[in-house]
Amino acid sequence: MRNKILIFGFPHSGTTILRKVFGQCSNVYAHPEERMRIENVKQNYKYTCVKWPHFLEKFLTSEYSDYIKIFILRDPRYVFSSLNRRKKYSKKYHTIEYWDKTSKYFLENKQTKKCETLLYSEMFDNNFKVLKDIFEKYEICYNEKTFLTQKEDLSKPKPTEHIKFRRWQINQAFENMNYPEKIQLTPQQEKKILNLETYKKLFKELK
Repeated sequence: MRNKILIFGFPHSGTTILRKVFGQCSNVYAHPEERMRIENVKQNYKYTCVKWPHFLEKFLTSEYSDYIKIFILRDPRYVFSSLNRRKKYSKKYHTIEYWDKTSKYFLENKQTKKCETLLYSEMFDNNFKVLKDIFEKYEICYNEKTFLTQKEDLSKPKPTEHIKFRRWQINQAFENMNYPEKIQLTPQQEKKILNLETYKKLFKELK
């Protein structure tokens, strides 16, 4: 039985908020820390869920055969706009080239079915249908309150205050934050993204 859940993808693509939603299912314990392995399933829960904000090839090997794997990806225009606002970059993981590499694995695994593949924007369509389908597939207990994530009335910190901002962000209502007016890219970023074949394949329907 696969009773471990691993959520992964690309930074600023929804891994944190998705872990939060899974954790609001009555038979899922969402581990509060970022980690890529689960030692033991939490007692009294059917599933334990963790998230890792990157894609690693080993996630799709036999080493993770006892995990339900959920691979989430977001339109890179919003990913890099978010990173620009936070002014928090990793030379290794926060590059358009790395997003492109990650998206190639995403496209490949939409065909292989080695994991559940989920576009960030899809989560909110048709009253969260794609998430509800995953919950039902694995007998994860949910109700309509599962998708109401607002818990604390916190004042909004500056985006550059990363830890405080993340705490505030995951306690907001679970809604699609892909607003075109939020796109803030440099001309070089925009040119790079729009020329990516993976971007065209995954988000060709978007303007």
